[in-house]
Amino acid sequence: MLRFDCPLQLVGRVTREEIELHGRVIPHMCLGAHLARLEVSVAIPALLRRFPGLQLATDELRWRPGRTVRGLEALPVKF
Repeated sequence: MLRFDCPLQLVGRVTREEIELHGRVIPHMCLGAHLARLEVSVAIPALLRRFPGLQLATDELRWRPGRTVRGLEALPVKF
């Protein structure tokens, strides 16, 4: 459910090696990884507890056109 398909298609997200920037070490990993883990462990379970019957309301998803930035036009759900 989370970050299945990234909206930015042509942007790299990892450093080639650990670097220090403004006194902080940036490891070889995605800078959003910690946020994603928090979302997976807290936000998504809370959403599914609140709406246990949550499901897609369509079989057809439409994507916004674009080669660099993309995403769904809408994500209709039913409770």
